[in-house]
Amino acid sequence: MYFMNPTFENNFKPNIYHFMKNTNDQFSFRIILSLIFGIIGLSQMVGQGVTTSQLSGVIKDANGLAIIGAIVKAEHVSSGTIYGTVTNESGRYYFQGLRVGGPYKVTSNFTGMKESMKENIFTYLGNTSVVNLEMKDAEIVLN
Repeated sequence: MYFMNPTFENNFKPNIYHFMKNTNDQFSFRIILSLIFGIIGLSQMVGQGVTTSQLSGVIKDANGLAIIGAIVKAEHVSSGTIYGTVTNESGRYYFQGLRVGGPYKVTSNFTGMKESMKENIFTYLGNTSVVNLEMKDAEIVLN
């Protein structure tokens, strides 16, 4: 026959902390749980990864001076997707979120200048490919 202690049965209160003796143990348990869930959440965020590439460069004239406000286009030749931007005050341009691979065709235009172009440019996952272009003055014929 099984004998049960009636005082133990009446005093037993089941909860998650019943094995802990003081509040320091409960605090440590909460910290450990927070760390475990934090690490799991962080690993999920890091797992997203990078899925695009970047393209940047400088547009200059024949004298090596930066061209401010030049229109720059990057065309992903395979898909026909065209990305566009304008150079900043130092003649720099920057494309983010491009499809990885290529080939790309990069062209720049500016009033009074000949169009400048480079083809067969490839981008790589998470890296920035650099394409610098030089623009020459346009020949204007007056009649």
